Amino acid sequence: MSSEIKVSSVKAKDGTAGLSIADSTGRVTLTETNPSLTLGTNTTFPAGHIVQVVTDSKSHSGIGVSVSGDGNTLTNSSGYQLFNTAFTPKYSTSKIIIQTSNVISFENSNVGDWGWLGAWYDSTNVAMVYGTANNSCFNSNLGVSTLSLNHTFNSWGDTEKNINVRVGKDGAGVVLHMTNNYTPSTPSAQTVGLTIMEVKQ
Repeated sequence: MSSEIKVSSVKAKDGTAGLSIADSTGRVTLTETNPSLTLGTNTTFPAGHIVQVVTDSKSHSGIGVSVSGDGNTLTNSSGYQLFNTAFTPKYSTSKIIIQTSNVISFENSNVGDWGWLGAWYDSTNVAMVYGTANNSCFNSNLGVSTLSLNHTFNSWGDTEKNINVRVGKDGAGVVLHMTNNYTPSTPSAQTVGLTIMEVKQ
């Protein structure tokens, strides 16, 4: 016993074609003709689901970026701004994960001891790492820090805010992307990446 299905298309509520259905040999073939579908406002994500991902990048080449010293008090205006990336959480109860690739912070002269890398929204600090390897390991006691962020914090709500990622040193020096004769000539620019993820709770 066999039956024939003969439906030319299935339409969405707005009248646009969603699926085409054809049956020529007893098998049903589904062909999606409108892949640009938008999730409804009532869509529910399970806990632990990644709701959205936003990425950004910053490149430099040459002798790096020179910054003045920041001392022992760090704010959302200290150091050098790497990113100021807009992000809008879908849910006010989500967790936000922020990650960066490595950032180098180092001295040209022995005037400080540590580098730092931090992130803020508005004036709220949500991620911070700082420190340096033992400076006696380096020529002329010049400190160098290799820093990255991998931090989780609570969503601030469901409005757009900027994630402000900054890097600096407690003493005057250079942060980020200094090249020299031993680095590749192509590509000459070095890039730091930023990833912001929202995770449903």
